[in-house]
Amino acid sequence: MSAIETALAEIDGISQQQLSNSQHEVITSLAKQQQQAAPQSQTKQEQKKSSASLPGNTDTILTRSLEIASLEAQLALQQQAYAKRPGLNG
Repeated sequence: MSAIETALAEIDGISQQQLSNSQHEVITSLAKQQQQAAPQSQTKQEQKKSSASLPGNTDTILTRSLEIASLEAQLALQQQAYAKRPGLNG
């Protein structure tokens, strides 16, 4: 093996070691971020559940009212279209 090949092999070995070290650091930091984010997301989900179950929540009531009105309008259009269809006996 020539000196160049030996040097390349050493660089390759160092690069692989640095790469594995940097991968380990990235994985570790991601794991820490996920652990920190998990309690926050759980509390946000719990807050959404508790606020949705409150009887005085106007956002939920408004959203449901709009959905009901939309469904009523669709039903009315379908009823009109059905009424315009020709009968079986002509």
